[in-house]
Amino acid sequence: MAIWDDTLTPRDREVFAKSGYGKRAGFGQRPALLVIDMNYNFVGDKPEPILKSIEHFRNSCGEEGWQGVHHIRELLDESVEMQLMSDVPLGSHLSGGIDSGTIVMKASAKLAERLKTFSVYFNEPEYDESALIELVSQHADTVHHSLLLDPQELPSVLPKIIYHLDEPRVGPSVIPQWYIAQLASREVKVVLTGHGGDELFAGYPAYIIHYLWDIWLRRDGAEIRRILANLTPKLRSEGWKRILGLPMYALVNRDLVRYGREPIFKEHALRRLVTNMTREKIRGYDPRHVLDEVLKTSTARSPIDRILDLDITTYLPSLLVVEDRMSMAHSLEDRVPILDHRIAELASKIPGRLKIRALTLKRILRAHATGLLPKDMLERRKIGFLVPLAGWLQGPLRGFLEETLLSDRARARGLFRAEEVKRLVAEHVSGARDHAWKLWGLLNIELWHRTWIDSEGSKRKRSE
Repeated sequence: MAIWDDTLTPRDREVFAKSGYGKRAGFGQRPALLVIDMNYNFVGDKPEPILKSIEHFRNSCGEEGWQGVHHIRELLDESVEMQLMSDVPLGSHLSGGIDSGTIVMKASAKLAERLKTFSVYFNEPEYDESALIELVSQHADTVHHSLLLDPQELPSVLPKIIYHLDEPRVGPSVIPQWYIAQLASREVKVVLTGHGGDELFAGYPAYIIHYLWDIWLRRDGAEIRRILANLTPKLRSEGWKRILGLPMYALVNRDLVRYGREPIFKEHALRRLVTNMTREKIRGYDPRHVLDEVLKTSTARSPIDRILDLDITTYLPSLLVVEDRMSMAHSLEDRVPILDHRIAELASKIPGRLKIRALTLKRILRAHATGLLPKDMLERRKIGFLVPLAGWLQGPLRGFLEETLLSDRARARGLFRAEEVKRLVAEHVSGARDHAWKLWGLLNIELWHRTWIDSEGSKRKRSE
């Protein structure tokens, strides 16, 4: 990518020169050209002019965010370089997201040999990121290893996952994490990952709620105009449910506003599900109390900064625990360049209002990745480690679901009302309602009991 020098202000030239992004070069009749070198070879007789790019990013990110882009570039370069130090074979996760893609591009540029990268993919088109992953792999010239995840294997694999997690976990993203760790462990002993970017720099769709709330409280007319100007393309790329539906839903959902998430089982559903014995054992315990204590100690004042603070304190550590246990189950070491303490400190100093602009999540990291990653990756909606769980439970995992949750063994525990569990299963497999997350949670609890509580399961697992 190149920018003709006569489109730059003196300040832009100075900032870009000091940032290390650019180098001076001479071409044709316009000798003063700034070539932005992002590990690509753009040298040629007729480089394409990208007019007003710097002004565009400055307007998009704000002056503080614009400076943050350059600081992050320098710190992330250093962090990746440090994390590449290894006496054993090293590789990297690679998904269709900005964070892992950025790490891979930077790591590949610093290594003498080709970097090995790893990913899993699904047959279901709406969850398949393999085309983007392959595109980044080609750009970075990595030796890429991928695996098609077969849900037929999960009945035998899920107990192993539960065993290594030690405790029930809700998120089904643990499934691809297990398989990626297994795949990578066949080739390397250390992997780089892109964890931390969403929490530090506001990458989750639910943050749109707090971003809009913050704009309203500040009466930010300039940002409202930017939103209106960008609304149509955002609705086209992200869908109306994320851009309009989610904020509207938040108007009637207290948990989504306060915690950025909602419980899988709401109060009325939980009352129908648990037995009197379970209710007695719970004794009024509510996990919201833990989150409330964190919010009480937060020094953040704006809605967007408070929710980022909450996620960094609670959600991010839980993600890292799961990732660590899945990798350690395969004798694999994970390293997280984005969570370098200097990057975390810098992110904490950048106001949340600058991390989302014109409905664009993770705006600063996107600006940093512009020119480094394919445009399609920067503009696509976030998928993350989502899995086609609903379809699996209706199809290839239906038998496993029914045999596990509707078994005499599960019923004998007395934790949940059998008729309610049966209703949830029946409605889901028939397609009447999507209860995938609820059923996944119940599966976790039942498999955990079989692995750790039932004496024969515990003995069997410990002997393996």
